[in-house]
Amino acid sequence: MAFLGLLMAMLLAFSIGGTGADEEVVDSDALDGTTGDDTLEGTEDGDLINGWAGDDMISGLAGDDEIDAGTGDDVVNGDDGNDTISGGAGYDQLSGDAGNDLINGDGGLDTLSGGDGGDTLNGGAWDDVLMGDAGWDLLNGDSGNDQLDGGGGYDVLNGGDGFDTLLGGTGFDTLNGGNGNDRLEGGDGRDLLNGNAGNDTLAGGTWNDTLYGGAGRDVLLGGNGNDSLYGEAGDDALSGDAGNDSIYGGTGNDLIGGDDGNDYLAGSEGDDTVYGGNGNDTLFGDGHYNAGPDLVGNDLLSGGAGNDLLIARYGNDTLNGDDGNDTLLGVFGNNVLNGGMGDDLLTGGDGDTLTGGEGRDAFVIQFGEYRAPDQTDESSTITDFSASDDTLTLRFAEGGAYSAEDLTLVPDVENNLVSIVVDGQTLLVVQGTAALTLDDIEIVTA
Repeated sequence: MAFLGLLMAMLLAFSIGGTGADEEVVDSDALDGTTGDDTLEGTEDGDLINGWAGDDMISGLAGDDEIDAGTGDDVVNGDDGNDTISGGAGYDQLSGDAGNDLINGDGGLDTLSGGDGGDTLNGGAWDDVLMGDAGWDLLNGDSGNDQLDGGGGYDVLNGGDGFDTLLGGTGFDTLNGGNGNDRLEGGDGRDLLNGNAGNDTLAGGTWNDTLYGGAGRDVLLGGNGNDSLYGEAGDDALSGDAGNDSIYGGTGNDLIGGDDGNDYLAGSEGDDTVYGGNGNDTLFGDGHYNAGPDLVGNDLLSGGAGNDLLIARYGNDTLNGDDGNDTLLGVFGNNVLNGGMGDDLLTGGDGDTLTGGEGRDAFVIQFGEYRAPDQTDESSTITDFSASDDTLTLRFAEGGAYSAEDLTLVPDVENNLVSIVVDGQTLLVVQGTAALTLDDIEIVTA
């Protein structure tokens, strides 16, 4: 009988600590698997579990567990507690479940799920899937073409290298694309999206979002809410969508659309195309009102529907007011101003061409005030002036090169126009009437 008892004890010891490929269920505070395919289950306390080689199934149960799945295609569930899980090499499925968990995918194509709690998920190399689920989570894709989903909570998602897809989910999230051509979607909540390097696509979603394209040819979509979009470097396409948006193109030849809402749109450096869309919008061709000549570009600005403000700044720009009672300001360069429908205010300077379009329009010509440093003396042109419907104001700069006292009107009946001449130089050609007189003109010196 003593021999039989000793034999049974030896067999039990071999069953627990053996190195075969058998599937074993082991309950312990500290346990090791085998080189085979193991099923390991911890206790209600904090366990230390090593799966080693093989395709293992590991469950930590309650407690703050440390689980190293080892090599192989493993399935790990930390269960309750603040767990630390490492997948090791292989195609692993790692779940933290409840608690504030740290999950490392390591090598292989891994799927990481944080579960409830504030979790940290690190994908490692290869193409990984990271899901934060509920809680305030930190997701790091690292290398590879990763998919990151923050789920609920205020999450931070870092794509890292590769062509990544980042989904913020609900909550106020921060999404960083990293290197590569990434897709970032903020989802519900007030989100911050950074495309960084690469040709990225950023979509804000609901609420008031902030989007930075970074370097590359990026597409930025504000979505609902009052959004702020910054194209930064590269030839970018930016659309505010619904809401009162602020959009800045940055360097490069950008395409900017405000869409619905009362938007603030600024092209900045490069040859930009800016569309206001619906709403009462403010459009700048080059940066903003105080932009300098280093942001020069030949821009196209279209106000769309609404009562819009279009400002060309530097460069030879084209401004189209479209529908509504619009205000167009040519400033520096040889600009083309088209009021379109509505009662518009068009202000130009040396070398500009102004067309009021339909409606009762007001034309203002500012002589010598708005001129680029290398701009030569060129006459301005009003193409469709009507003395019965439109008004004309000539502004002379105090102490400037031209004086209103020397102003002369030279009519051309055959071509139905009047030339306004100062000191022998034609400063303005007014087309549409040959009967214009000084009584039809307001002259201002300031």
